[in-house]
Amino acid sequence: MSTMNPPADVSAVLQRAKGNDAVLGTLLRLQPTVETERKIFISQIVSLHNSGEINLFSEFQKLRNDQQGPDFFIARHIFEEALPNLQGPSLEAAKCTVHLITEGGQDFLAGTPINAFRFFLDASPTRPAEVIAEIEQYPTTLSMLLPAAIAAGFARDRAFFIKEVVRLSQSQSIDLRRPAVFSLGSIELLEPEEVPEEVTRALEAAVAEVDDDGVMAAVLSAATALFGEHRKAASRLETVIRDALEKGGEWALDAASSAFVSRPERLGPQLIELLAGRLRDVPLANSGTIDKIDLGISSLLNSASRDVVLSLLEAILRRSPSDKQLKKFGSARAAILASPALLSKALTRWLASGEAALCNAAADLVQQASHRGLVVEADADELSKTDDESLAFTASRAVGYLFVWPVTAASFVVSLMRLGAINSLKQLLLDPLLLNYPGSVQKFLQDRSKSESTAVREGINECLQAIEDYFTKIRPGADLRELRPSETQRAAFHRSFNQRMSNSFATAQAEMPFLSLVKRSVVLYGRGSVHQVVHQDGTSHRADLKFKTLGAELEFPRMGQIDEMGMQWQLRSFRAGRKAK
Repeated sequence: MSTMNPPADVSAVLQRAKGNDAVLGTLLRLQPTVETERKIFISQIVSLHNSGEINLFSEFQKLRNDQQGPDFFIARHIFEEALPNLQGPSLEAAKCTVHLITEGGQDFLAGTPINAFRFFLDASPTRPAEVIAEIEQYPTTLSMLLPAAIAAGFARDRAFFIKEVVRLSQSQSIDLRRPAVFSLGSIELLEPEEVPEEVTRALEAAVAEVDDDGVMAAVLSAATALFGEHRKAASRLETVIRDALEKGGEWALDAASSAFVSRPERLGPQLIELLAGRLRDVPLANSGTIDKIDLGISSLLNSASRDVVLSLLEAILRRSPSDKQLKKFGSARAAILASPALLSKALTRWLASGEAALCNAAADLVQQASHRGLVVEADADELSKTDDESLAFTASRAVGYLFVWPVTAASFVVSLMRLGAINSLKQLLLDPLLLNYPGSVQKFLQDRSKSESTAVREGINECLQAIEDYFTKIRPGADLRELRPSETQRAAFHRSFNQRMSNSFATAQAEMPFLSLVKRSVVLYGRGSVHQVVHQDGTSHRADLKFKTLGAELEFPRMGQIDEMGMQWQLRSFRAGRKAK
Protein backbone atom coordinates (compact mmCIF):
# COMPACT_ATOMS: atom_id res chain seq x y z
CA MET A 1 0.00 0.00 0.00
CA SER A 2 1.27 3.47 -0.84
CA THR A 3 0.19 6.74 0.76
CA MET A 4 0.67 10.32 -0.26
CA ASN A 5 0.21 13.69 1.34
CA PRO A 6 -3.44 14.77 1.05
CA PRO A 7 -4.05 17.72 -1.26
CA ALA A 8 -5.35 20.97 0.13
CA ASP A 9 -8.79 20.38 -1.38
CA VAL A 10 -9.62 16.88 -0.13
CA SER A 11 -13.25 17.55 -0.96
CA ALA A 12 -12.63 17.90 -4.70
CA VAL A 13 -10.54 14.73 -4.83
CA LEU A 14 -13.18 12.71 -2.97
CA GLN A 15 -16.00 14.12 -5.08
CA ARG A 16 -14.22 12.91 -8.23
CA ALA A 17 -13.61 9.55 -6.58
CA LYS A 18 -17.29 9.37 -5.59
CA GLY A 19 -18.27 9.71 -9.22
CA ASN A 20 -15.99 6.77 -10.07
CA ASP A 21 -17.12 4.71 -7.03
CA ALA A 22 -13.54 4.81 -5.73
CA VAL A 23 -13.90 6.66 -2.42
CA LEU A 24 -12.38 3.89 -0.27
CA GLY A 25 -9.33 3.47 -2.47
CA THR A 26 -8.85 7.24 -2.55
CA LEU A 27 -9.06 7.46 1.24
CA LEU A 28 -6.33 4.85 1.48
CA ARG A 29 -4.08 6.79 -0.87
CA LEU A 30 -4.73 10.13 0.84
CA GLN A 31 -4.27 9.06 4.46
CA PRO A 32 -1.04 10.47 5.94
CA THR A 33 1.31 8.42 8.08
CA VAL A 34 2.40 11.29 10.35
CA GLU A 35 0.16 11.46 13.45
CA THR A 36 -0.51 15.22 13.41
CA GLU A 37 -1.31 15.22 9.68
CA ARG A 38 -3.52 12.16 10.12
CA LYS A 39 -5.65 13.89 12.75
CA ILE A 40 -6.20 16.81 10.38
CA PHE A 41 -7.11 14.39 7.59
CA ILE A 42 -9.64 12.51 9.76
CA SER A 43 -11.15 15.85 10.81
CA GLN A 44 -11.49 16.83 7.15
CA ILE A 45 -13.36 13.68 6.11
CA VAL A 46 -15.57 13.92 9.21
CA SER A 47 -16.52 17.47 8.17
CA LEU A 48 -17.25 16.31 4.63
CA HIS A 49 -19.52 13.57 5.94
CA ASN A 50 -21.33 15.79 8.40
CA SER A 51 -21.91 18.43 5.69
CA GLY A 52 -23.41 15.80 3.39
CA GLU A 53 -20.73 15.94 0.67
CA ILE A 54 -19.89 12.26 1.21
CA ASN A 55 -21.60 9.47 3.16
CA LEU A 56 -19.02 7.42 5.03
CA PHE A 57 -21.67 5.02 6.34
CA SER A 58 -22.73 4.19 2.81
CA GLU A 59 -19.19 4.00 1.44
CA PHE A 60 -17.80 1.73 4.18
CA GLN A 61 -20.73 -0.68 3.83
CA LYS A 62 -19.21 -1.43 0.40
CA LEU A 63 -15.90 -2.49 1.95
CA ARG A 64 -15.19 -6.21 1.59
CA ASN A 65 -12.53 -8.36 3.21
CA ASP A 66 -11.18 -9.87 -0.01
CA GLN A 67 -8.22 -9.52 -2.34
CA GLN A 68 -10.11 -7.52 -4.96
CA GLY A 69 -10.67 -4.20 -3.15
CA PRO A 70 -8.70 -1.94 -0.80
CA ASP A 71 -6.75 -3.34 2.13
CA PHE A 72 -9.63 -4.20 4.48
CA PHE A 73 -8.22 -3.63 7.96
CA ILE A 74 -6.25 -0.49 7.07
CA ALA A 75 -9.29 1.04 5.34
CA ARG A 76 -11.55 0.01 8.23
CA HIS A 77 -9.26 1.75 10.69
CA ILE A 78 -9.99 5.08 8.95
CA PHE A 79 -13.69 4.52 9.69
CA GLU A 80 -12.94 3.65 13.34
CA GLU A 81 -11.03 6.90 13.80
CA ALA A 82 -13.81 8.95 12.20
CA LEU A 83 -16.89 7.24 13.70
CA PRO A 84 -16.98 8.92 17.17
CA ASN A 85 -17.43 12.35 15.55
CA LEU A 86 -19.75 11.38 12.69
CA GLN A 87 -23.34 12.61 12.59
CA GLY A 88 -26.27 10.83 11.06
CA PRO A 89 -28.93 8.21 11.77
CA SER A 90 -27.97 5.78 14.54
CA LEU A 91 -29.36 2.92 12.44
CA GLU A 92 -26.92 3.63 9.62
CA ALA A 93 -23.99 3.78 12.03
CA ALA A 94 -25.12 0.49 13.61
CA LYS A 95 -25.52 -1.31 10.28
CA CYS A 96 -22.12 -0.14 9.06
CA THR A 97 -20.42 -1.20 12.31
CA VAL A 98 -22.01 -4.66 12.21
CA HIS A 99 -21.01 -5.05 8.55
CA LEU A 100 -17.36 -4.21 9.27
CA ILE A 101 -17.23 -6.56 12.26
CA THR A 102 -18.80 -9.39 10.27
CA GLU A 103 -16.41 -8.89 7.36
CA GLY A 104 -13.50 -9.19 9.80
CA GLY A 105 -14.35 -12.90 10.12
CA GLN A 106 -12.32 -14.88 12.64
CA ASP A 107 -9.45 -12.40 12.74
CA PHE A 108 -8.21 -11.40 16.19
CA LEU A 109 -8.98 -7.75 15.38
CA ALA A 110 -12.43 -8.41 13.91
CA GLY A 111 -14.33 -6.80 16.79
CA THR A 112 -12.36 -3.56 17.22
CA PRO A 113 -15.04 -1.32 15.59
CA ILE A 114 -17.25 -1.92 18.64
CA ASN A 115 -14.98 0.39 20.66
CA ALA A 116 -15.40 3.23 18.16
CA PHE A 117 -19.15 2.59 18.12
CA ARG A 118 -19.25 2.97 21.92
CA PHE A 119 -17.61 6.42 21.56
CA PHE A 120 -20.22 7.22 18.91
CA LEU A 121 -22.97 6.35 21.41
CA ASP A 122 -21.36 8.44 24.14
CA ALA A 123 -21.34 11.52 21.88
CA SER A 124 -25.14 11.99 22.15
CA PRO A 125 -27.46 11.36 25.12
CA THR A 126 -30.23 9.99 22.88
CA ARG A 127 -28.20 7.49 20.89
CA PRO A 128 -28.15 4.54 23.38
CA ALA A 129 -31.96 4.44 23.51
CA GLU A 130 -32.22 4.94 19.74
CA VAL A 131 -29.86 2.05 19.03
CA ILE A 132 -31.66 -0.23 21.51
CA ALA A 133 -34.93 0.51 19.75
CA GLU A 134 -33.35 -0.36 16.38
CA ILE A 135 -31.88 -3.57 17.82
CA GLU A 136 -35.33 -4.62 19.03
CA GLN A 137 -36.61 -4.10 15.50
CA TYR A 138 -33.70 -5.94 13.82
CA PRO A 139 -32.44 -8.38 16.51
CA THR A 140 -30.99 -10.91 14.08
CA THR A 141 -28.62 -8.46 12.41
CA LEU A 142 -27.89 -5.88 15.13
CA SER A 143 -27.97 -7.80 18.43
CA MET A 144 -24.17 -7.90 18.74
CA LEU A 145 -24.28 -4.15 19.48
CA LEU A 146 -26.65 -4.45 22.45
CA PRO A 147 -23.95 -4.81 25.17
CA ALA A 148 -22.24 -1.62 23.94
CA ALA A 149 -25.57 0.24 23.84
CA ILE A 150 -26.54 -0.94 27.33
CA ALA A 151 -23.11 -0.04 28.75
CA ALA A 152 -23.40 3.45 27.24
CA GLY A 153 -26.88 3.74 28.73
CA PHE A 154 -25.71 2.66 32.20
CA ALA A 155 -23.18 5.49 32.11
CA ARG A 156 -25.99 8.05 31.60
CA ASP A 157 -29.07 6.73 33.41
CA ARG A 158 -28.44 3.50 35.27
CA ALA A 159 -31.94 3.07 36.73
CA PHE A 160 -33.70 3.47 33.39
CA PHE A 161 -31.38 1.19 31.46
CA ILE A 162 -31.44 -1.49 34.18
CA LYS A 163 -35.18 -1.70 33.60
CA GLU A 164 -34.58 -1.85 29.85
CA VAL A 165 -32.01 -4.64 29.98
CA VAL A 166 -34.12 -6.66 32.45
CA ARG A 167 -37.07 -6.31 30.08
CA LEU A 168 -34.98 -7.39 27.08
CA SER A 169 -33.55 -10.36 29.03
CA GLN A 170 -37.08 -11.79 29.04
CA SER A 171 -37.59 -11.36 25.28
CA GLN A 172 -39.02 -14.24 23.29
CA SER A 173 -36.34 -13.66 20.63
CA ILE A 174 -33.29 -15.75 21.50
CA ASP A 175 -31.12 -13.41 19.39
CA LEU A 176 -32.13 -10.56 21.69
CA ARG A 177 -32.22 -12.50 24.93
CA ARG A 178 -28.62 -13.73 24.75
CA PRO A 179 -26.92 -10.31 24.51
CA ALA A 180 -29.43 -8.81 26.97
CA VAL A 181 -28.59 -11.40 29.63
CA PHE A 182 -24.89 -10.87 28.93
CA SER A 183 -25.39 -7.10 29.35
CA LEU A 184 -26.70 -7.61 32.89
CA GLY A 185 -23.07 -7.97 33.89
CA SER A 186 -22.10 -4.60 32.36
CA ILE A 187 -23.17 -2.61 35.43
CA GLU A 188 -20.05 -1.05 36.91
CA LEU A 189 -20.39 -1.51 40.65
CA LEU A 190 -18.10 0.12 43.18
CA GLU A 191 -16.59 -2.23 45.75
CA PRO A 192 -19.15 -1.51 48.52
CA GLU A 193 -22.16 -1.51 46.17
CA GLU A 194 -24.64 -4.37 46.13
CA VAL A 195 -25.98 -6.05 43.01
CA PRO A 196 -29.41 -4.58 42.16
CA GLU A 197 -32.16 -6.97 43.19
CA GLU A 198 -33.87 -6.87 39.79
CA VAL A 199 -30.61 -7.90 38.09
CA THR A 200 -30.19 -10.91 40.38
CA ARG A 201 -33.80 -11.95 39.78
CA ALA A 202 -33.35 -11.58 36.02
CA LEU A 203 -30.35 -13.92 36.08
CA GLU A 204 -32.25 -16.46 38.18
CA ALA A 205 -35.15 -16.29 35.75
CA ALA A 206 -32.89 -16.75 32.73
CA VAL A 207 -31.45 -19.97 34.16
CA ALA A 208 -34.84 -21.31 35.19
CA GLU A 209 -36.77 -20.51 32.02
CA VAL A 210 -34.37 -21.28 29.17
CA ASP A 211 -32.28 -24.28 28.12
CA ASP A 212 -30.31 -22.48 25.39
CA ASP A 213 -26.51 -22.91 25.64
CA GLY A 214 -25.92 -19.33 24.48
CA VAL A 215 -28.14 -17.95 27.24
CA MET A 216 -26.35 -20.12 29.82
CA ALA A 217 -23.01 -18.73 28.58
CA ALA A 218 -24.39 -15.19 28.92
CA VAL A 219 -25.63 -15.96 32.44
CA LEU A 220 -22.19 -17.23 33.43
CA SER A 221 -20.45 -14.15 32.02
CA ALA A 222 -22.83 -11.76 33.79
CA ALA A 223 -22.96 -13.62 37.12
CA THR A 224 -19.19 -14.02 37.42
CA ALA A 225 -18.70 -10.33 36.50
CA LEU A 226 -21.04 -9.26 39.32
CA PHE A 227 -19.92 -11.84 41.87
CA GLY A 228 -18.16 -10.76 45.03
CA GLU A 229 -17.77 -12.86 48.17
CA HIS A 230 -18.69 -9.89 50.36
CA ARG A 231 -21.91 -9.06 48.51
CA LYS A 232 -25.31 -10.11 49.83
CA ALA A 233 -26.21 -11.73 46.52
CA ALA A 234 -23.07 -13.93 46.50
CA SER A 235 -24.84 -17.18 47.47
CA ARG A 236 -27.65 -16.58 44.97
CA LEU A 237 -25.20 -15.79 42.19
CA GLU A 238 -23.21 -18.92 43.04
CA THR A 239 -26.41 -20.97 42.68
CA VAL A 240 -27.07 -19.28 39.33
CA ILE A 241 -23.56 -20.14 38.16
CA ARG A 242 -23.87 -23.76 39.30
CA ASP A 243 -27.22 -24.20 37.53
CA ALA A 244 -25.93 -22.55 34.34
CA LEU A 245 -22.92 -24.89 34.31
CA GLU A 246 -25.18 -27.92 34.70
CA LYS A 247 -27.58 -26.85 31.93
CA GLY A 248 -25.04 -25.36 29.53
CA GLY A 249 -22.83 -26.95 26.91
CA GLU A 250 -19.64 -25.90 25.13
CA TRP A 251 -20.54 -22.20 25.01
CA ALA A 252 -21.11 -22.23 28.75
CA LEU A 253 -17.76 -23.91 29.29
CA ASP A 254 -16.05 -21.25 27.20
CA ALA A 255 -17.73 -18.51 29.26
CA ALA A 256 -16.58 -20.26 32.45
CA SER A 257 -13.03 -20.39 31.14
CA SER A 258 -13.18 -16.65 30.34
CA ALA A 259 -14.17 -15.89 33.94
CA PHE A 260 -11.45 -18.27 35.11
CA VAL A 261 -8.76 -16.22 33.39
CA SER A 262 -10.12 -12.66 33.62
CA ARG A 263 -11.55 -12.48 37.15
CA PRO A 264 -9.84 -15.15 39.33
CA GLU A 265 -9.08 -12.79 42.22
CA ARG A 266 -12.77 -11.83 42.58
CA LEU A 267 -14.25 -15.30 42.38
CA GLY A 268 -12.98 -16.72 45.65
CA PRO A 269 -11.76 -20.29 46.36
CA GLN A 270 -15.25 -21.83 46.53
CA LEU A 271 -16.39 -20.52 43.16
CA ILE A 272 -13.03 -21.33 41.55
CA GLU A 273 -13.46 -24.92 42.71
CA LEU A 274 -16.97 -24.97 41.23
CA LEU A 275 -15.77 -23.69 37.85
CA ALA A 276 -12.72 -25.98 37.82
CA GLY A 277 -14.90 -29.02 38.49
CA ARG A 278 -16.94 -28.34 35.36
CA LEU A 279 -14.00 -27.31 33.18
CA ARG A 280 -12.52 -30.80 33.58
CA ASP A 281 -14.91 -31.92 30.85
CA VAL A 282 -13.97 -29.33 28.23
CA PRO A 283 -13.57 -30.93 24.76
CA LEU A 284 -9.90 -31.11 23.80
CA ALA A 285 -10.70 -29.81 20.32
CA ASN A 286 -11.80 -26.45 21.76
CA SER A 287 -8.34 -24.91 21.62
CA GLY A 288 -9.56 -21.40 22.49
CA THR A 289 -11.18 -22.64 25.70
CA ILE A 290 -8.09 -24.70 26.55
CA ASP A 291 -5.91 -21.60 26.09
CA LYS A 292 -8.07 -19.65 28.55
CA ILE A 293 -7.93 -22.48 31.08
CA ASP A 294 -4.15 -22.53 30.68
CA LEU A 295 -3.92 -18.81 31.51
CA GLY A 296 -6.29 -19.23 34.44
CA ILE A 297 -4.27 -22.11 35.88
CA SER A 298 -1.00 -20.18 35.53
CA SER A 299 -2.46 -17.18 37.40
CA LEU A 300 -3.81 -19.35 40.24
CA LEU A 301 -0.88 -21.71 40.82
CA ASN A 302 0.55 -19.39 43.47
CA SER A 303 -2.79 -18.81 45.21
CA ALA A 304 -4.83 -20.65 47.81
CA SER A 305 -6.50 -22.52 44.93
CA ARG A 306 -3.24 -24.14 43.80
CA ASP A 307 -4.35 -27.71 44.50
CA VAL A 308 -7.69 -27.12 42.77
CA VAL A 309 -6.13 -25.89 39.52
CA LEU A 310 -3.46 -28.61 39.62
CA SER A 311 -6.25 -31.18 39.83
CA LEU A 312 -7.95 -29.48 36.88
CA LEU A 313 -4.73 -29.62 34.87
CA GLU A 314 -4.28 -33.30 35.74
CA ALA A 315 -7.84 -34.15 34.69
CA ILE A 316 -7.28 -32.64 31.24
CA LEU A 317 -3.82 -34.23 30.90
CA ARG A 318 -5.32 -37.67 31.48
CA ARG A 319 -7.55 -37.19 28.43
CA SER A 320 -4.89 -35.64 26.19
CA PRO A 321 -2.83 -37.49 23.55
CA SER A 322 0.57 -38.37 25.00
CA ASP A 323 2.46 -36.28 22.43
CA LYS A 324 0.43 -33.10 23.05
CA GLN A 325 -0.13 -33.09 26.79
CA LEU A 326 1.67 -30.13 28.37
CA LYS A 327 2.27 -28.48 24.98
CA LYS A 328 -1.26 -27.09 25.22
CA PHE A 329 -0.48 -25.57 28.61
CA GLY A 330 2.53 -23.42 27.90
CA SER A 331 1.64 -20.73 30.46
CA ALA A 332 0.96 -23.23 33.26
CA ARG A 333 4.17 -25.10 32.43
CA ALA A 334 6.17 -21.86 32.52
CA ALA A 335 4.64 -20.93 35.89
CA ILE A 336 5.58 -24.31 37.37
CA LEU A 337 9.13 -24.13 36.03
CA ALA A 338 9.56 -20.61 37.41
CA SER A 339 9.03 -21.82 40.99
CA PRO A 340 11.29 -24.55 42.47
CA ALA A 341 8.61 -25.28 45.10
CA LEU A 342 5.90 -25.71 42.45
CA LEU A 343 8.19 -27.85 40.31
CA SER A 344 8.96 -30.10 43.29
CA LYS A 345 5.26 -30.32 44.14
CA ALA A 346 4.17 -31.17 40.60
CA LEU A 347 6.91 -33.75 39.97
CA THR A 348 6.30 -35.52 43.29
CA ARG A 349 2.55 -35.48 42.86
CA TRP A 350 2.64 -36.81 39.31
CA LEU A 351 5.36 -39.44 39.75
CA ALA A 352 3.79 -40.74 42.98
CA SER A 353 0.45 -41.15 41.16
CA GLY A 354 2.01 -43.77 38.88
CA GLU A 355 -0.31 -42.71 36.02
CA ALA A 356 1.42 -42.76 32.64
CA ALA A 357 -0.17 -39.47 31.52
CA LEU A 358 1.02 -37.61 34.62
CA CYS A 359 4.45 -39.25 34.64
CA ASN A 360 4.93 -38.24 31.00
CA ALA A 361 3.96 -34.69 31.99
CA ALA A 362 6.59 -34.80 34.74
CA ALA A 363 9.21 -35.83 32.17
CA ASP A 364 8.07 -32.99 29.92
CA LEU A 365 8.60 -30.50 32.75
CA VAL A 366 12.15 -31.68 33.29
CA GLN A 367 12.85 -31.57 29.56
CA GLN A 368 11.55 -28.00 29.30
CA ALA A 369 13.73 -26.92 32.20
CA SER A 370 16.63 -26.94 29.68
CA HIS A 371 19.09 -27.72 32.46
CA ARG A 372 20.61 -31.18 32.38
CA GLY A 373 21.96 -30.81 35.91
CA LEU A 374 18.56 -29.85 37.35
CA VAL A 375 18.31 -30.85 41.01
CA VAL A 376 14.81 -31.58 42.31
CA GLU A 377 13.70 -32.34 45.85
CA ALA A 378 10.67 -34.54 46.53
CA ASP A 379 7.79 -32.78 48.28
CA ALA A 380 6.91 -34.94 51.28
CA ASP A 381 3.50 -33.27 51.59
CA GLU A 382 2.48 -34.78 48.24
CA LEU A 383 3.22 -38.35 49.32
CA SER A 384 0.10 -39.97 50.74
CA LYS A 385 2.18 -42.88 52.05
CA THR A 386 5.81 -42.97 53.16
CA ASP A 387 6.23 -46.67 53.84
CA ASP A 388 9.15 -48.42 52.16
CA GLU A 389 7.05 -49.97 49.39
CA SER A 390 5.40 -46.66 48.43
CA LEU A 391 8.72 -44.79 48.44
CA ALA A 392 10.30 -47.48 46.26
CA PHE A 393 7.38 -47.24 43.84
CA THR A 394 7.73 -43.45 43.49
CA ALA A 395 11.52 -43.71 43.10
CA SER A 396 11.23 -46.36 40.39
CA ARG A 397 8.79 -44.15 38.49
CA ALA A 398 11.26 -41.27 38.75
CA VAL A 399 14.09 -43.41 37.42
CA GLY A 400 11.96 -44.87 34.64
CA TYR A 401 10.64 -41.54 33.34
CA LEU A 402 13.57 -39.24 34.15
CA PHE A 403 16.33 -41.67 33.15
CA VAL A 404 17.72 -39.45 30.38
CA TRP A 405 18.22 -36.67 32.97
CA PRO A 406 20.30 -38.75 35.40
CA VAL A 407 21.26 -35.99 37.86
CA THR A 408 17.60 -34.95 38.20
CA ALA A 409 16.53 -38.55 38.77
CA ALA A 410 19.35 -39.13 41.27
CA SER A 411 18.53 -35.95 43.23
CA PHE A 412 14.89 -36.99 43.47
CA VAL A 413 15.79 -40.49 44.69
CA VAL A 414 18.23 -39.12 47.29
CA SER A 415 15.54 -36.78 48.67
CA LEU A 416 13.24 -39.80 49.04
CA MET A 417 15.95 -41.66 50.94
CA ARG A 418 15.57 -39.12 53.76
CA LEU A 419 12.07 -40.49 54.32
CA GLY A 420 13.06 -44.16 54.45
CA ALA A 421 13.53 -47.25 52.24
CA ILE A 422 17.25 -46.56 51.99
CA ASN A 423 18.17 -50.12 51.05
CA SER A 424 15.70 -50.23 48.14
CA LEU A 425 16.49 -46.73 46.89
CA LYS A 426 20.25 -47.06 46.99
CA GLN A 427 19.89 -50.05 44.67
CA LEU A 428 18.13 -47.77 42.15
CA LEU A 429 20.98 -45.27 42.45
CA LEU A 430 23.45 -48.03 41.65
CA ASP A 431 21.50 -49.75 38.89
CA PRO A 432 20.54 -48.20 36.56
CA LEU A 433 21.77 -44.63 37.34
CA LEU A 434 25.42 -45.08 38.38
CA LEU A 435 25.85 -48.09 36.12
CA ASN A 436 24.81 -46.06 33.06
CA TYR A 437 26.04 -42.58 34.00
CA PRO A 438 29.17 -43.05 36.12
CA GLY A 439 30.38 -39.54 35.33
CA SER A 440 27.66 -37.02 36.18
CA VAL A 441 25.79 -39.13 38.74
CA GLN A 442 28.96 -40.10 40.58
CA LYS A 443 30.06 -36.47 40.86
CA PHE A 444 26.62 -35.39 42.04
CA LEU A 445 26.46 -38.11 44.71
CA GLN A 446 29.95 -37.32 45.97
CA ASP A 447 29.00 -33.68 46.45
CA ARG A 448 25.53 -34.38 47.87
CA SER A 449 26.67 -36.98 50.43
CA LYS A 450 28.58 -34.28 52.33
CA SER A 451 25.37 -32.51 53.35
CA GLU A 452 23.15 -35.54 54.02
CA SER A 453 22.28 -37.28 57.28
CA THR A 454 24.44 -40.16 58.47
CA ALA A 455 22.03 -42.86 57.27
CA VAL A 456 21.61 -41.35 53.80
CA ARG A 457 25.34 -40.60 53.49
CA GLU A 458 26.21 -44.20 54.33
CA GLY A 459 23.77 -45.47 51.70
CA ILE A 460 25.27 -43.15 49.05
CA ASN A 461 28.82 -44.15 49.97
CA GLU A 462 27.90 -47.82 49.65
CA CYS A 463 26.66 -47.12 46.11
CA LEU A 464 29.83 -45.25 45.19
CA GLN A 465 31.99 -48.03 46.55
CA ALA A 466 29.93 -50.67 44.73
CA ILE A 467 30.37 -48.95 41.35
CA GLU A 468 34.12 -48.61 41.96
CA ASP A 469 34.35 -52.32 42.77
CA TYR A 470 32.35 -53.11 39.62
CA PHE A 471 34.69 -51.17 37.32
CA THR A 472 37.75 -52.62 39.07
CA LYS A 473 36.55 -56.13 38.30
CA ILE A 474 35.75 -55.55 34.63
CA ARG A 475 38.87 -53.55 33.69
CA PRO A 476 41.10 -56.66 33.20
CA GLY A 477 38.71 -57.89 30.52
CA ALA A 478 38.88 -54.70 28.45
CA ASP A 479 41.51 -56.17 26.12
CA LEU A 480 39.68 -59.42 25.41
CA ARG A 481 39.16 -59.72 21.64
CA GLU A 482 35.88 -61.56 22.12
CA LEU A 483 34.34 -58.51 23.80
CA ARG A 484 35.11 -56.24 20.89
CA PRO A 485 32.40 -55.85 18.22
CA SER A 486 33.40 -56.51 14.63
CA GLU A 487 33.65 -53.77 11.99
CA THR A 488 30.34 -54.91 10.54
CA GLN A 489 28.64 -54.77 13.92
CA ARG A 490 30.07 -51.32 14.65
CA ALA A 491 28.96 -50.04 11.25
CA ALA A 492 25.43 -51.39 11.77
CA PHE A 493 25.23 -49.79 15.19
CA HIS A 494 26.45 -46.42 13.91
CA ARG A 495 23.95 -46.48 11.02
CA SER A 496 21.12 -47.20 13.44
CA PHE A 497 22.32 -44.58 15.92
CA ASN A 498 22.80 -41.89 13.28
CA GLN A 499 19.33 -42.55 11.86
CA ARG A 500 17.74 -42.16 15.30
CA MET A 501 19.70 -38.97 15.96
CA SER A 502 18.68 -37.59 12.56
CA ASN A 503 15.00 -38.34 13.22
CA SER A 504 15.25 -36.78 16.66
CA PHE A 505 16.87 -33.65 15.20
CA ALA A 506 14.17 -33.37 12.54
CA THR A 507 11.45 -33.65 15.20
CA ALA A 508 13.10 -30.92 17.27
CA GLN A 509 13.41 -28.66 14.22
CA ALA A 510 9.71 -29.08 13.44
CA GLU A 511 8.89 -27.59 16.86
CA MET A 512 11.12 -24.51 16.40
CA PRO A 513 9.03 -21.76 14.74
CA PHE A 514 12.09 -19.49 14.53
CA LEU A 515 13.53 -21.66 11.76
CA SER A 516 10.60 -20.78 9.51
CA LEU A 517 11.55 -17.10 9.76
CA VAL A 518 15.17 -17.37 8.67
CA LYS A 519 16.93 -18.54 5.56
CA ARG A 520 19.14 -21.57 6.00
CA SER A 521 22.20 -22.43 3.96
CA VAL A 522 24.70 -25.27 4.05
CA VAL A 523 28.38 -24.34 4.30
CA LEU A 524 30.51 -27.07 2.79
CA TYR A 525 33.79 -25.77 4.18
CA GLY A 526 35.31 -22.71 5.81
CA ARG A 527 34.84 -20.76 9.04
CA GLY A 528 32.75 -17.87 7.79
CA SER A 529 30.53 -16.49 5.04
CA VAL A 530 30.77 -13.51 2.69
CA HIS A 531 27.91 -11.21 1.68
CA GLN A 532 27.67 -8.22 -0.64
CA VAL A 533 25.80 -5.35 1.03
CA VAL A 534 24.16 -3.09 -1.57
CA HIS A 535 23.58 0.59 -0.73
CA GLN A 536 20.84 2.92 -2.03
CA ASP A 537 23.25 4.60 -4.46
CA GLY A 538 24.01 1.26 -6.10
CA THR A 539 27.44 0.76 -4.58
CA SER A 540 28.24 -2.29 -2.47
CA HIS A 541 30.82 -3.56 -0.07
CA ARG A 542 31.93 -6.96 1.12
CA ALA A 543 30.86 -8.11 4.59
CA ASP A 544 32.55 -11.06 6.27
CA LEU A 545 30.70 -13.00 8.93
CA LYS A 546 32.83 -15.21 11.14
CA PHE A 547 31.13 -18.27 12.57
CA LYS A 548 31.00 -18.90 16.29
CA THR A 549 31.70 -22.32 17.74
CA LEU A 550 28.85 -23.85 19.69
CA GLY A 551 29.02 -27.12 21.54
CA ALA A 552 26.96 -29.39 23.71
CA GLU A 553 27.95 -32.19 26.04
CA LEU A 554 25.94 -35.40 25.83
CA GLU A 555 26.26 -38.37 28.13
CA PHE A 556 24.84 -41.60 26.72
CA PRO A 557 23.90 -44.51 28.98
CA ARG A 558 26.61 -47.21 28.97
CA MET A 559 24.15 -50.08 28.78
CA GLY A 560 22.67 -48.62 25.61
CA GLN A 561 25.71 -49.96 23.77
CA ILE A 562 26.27 -53.08 25.84
CA ASP A 563 22.71 -54.37 26.27
CA GLU A 564 20.19 -51.91 24.88
CA MET A 565 17.26 -54.31 24.92
CA GLY A 566 17.94 -55.22 28.53
CA MET A 567 18.17 -51.55 29.50
CA GLN A 568 14.91 -50.70 27.74
CA TRP A 569 13.15 -53.65 29.38
CA GLN A 570 14.39 -52.50 32.80
CA LEU A 571 13.10 -48.95 32.24
CA ARG A 572 9.76 -50.24 31.01
CA SER A 573 9.43 -52.33 34.15
CA PHE A 574 10.05 -49.23 36.27
CA ARG A 575 7.36 -47.32 34.34
CA ALA A 576 4.80 -50.13 34.38
CA GLY A 577 5.08 -51.41 37.96
CA ARG A 578 1.84 -51.44 39.92
CA LYS A 579 1.24 -49.21 42.87
CA ALA A 580 0.76 -50.85 46.23
CA LYS A 581 -2.83 -50.89 47.52
